[in-house]
Amino acid sequence: MEVFTRWHAWETARADIAASGAQVDLDGLERAVGAARRWHGEQRRPTGAPTSSTCWRRSKCWCAGRG
Repeated sequence: MEVFTRWHAWETARADIAASGAQVDLDGLERAVGAARRWHGEQRRPTGAPTSSTCWRRSKCWCAGRG
């Protein structure tokens, strides 16, 4: 099992996705990230991590599978 913990910010995620060569609509994904930030604001998970951290993990799994 692989644990995806590198992506803690959109900028890191975008750079890694772009470097991977995966066929991903980065502009569309960036719009989705912006929407998630607006909707979740400053929400935190019980661990204290931003709610958006779940989005990074899901995106990493999805892109790793496509890579």
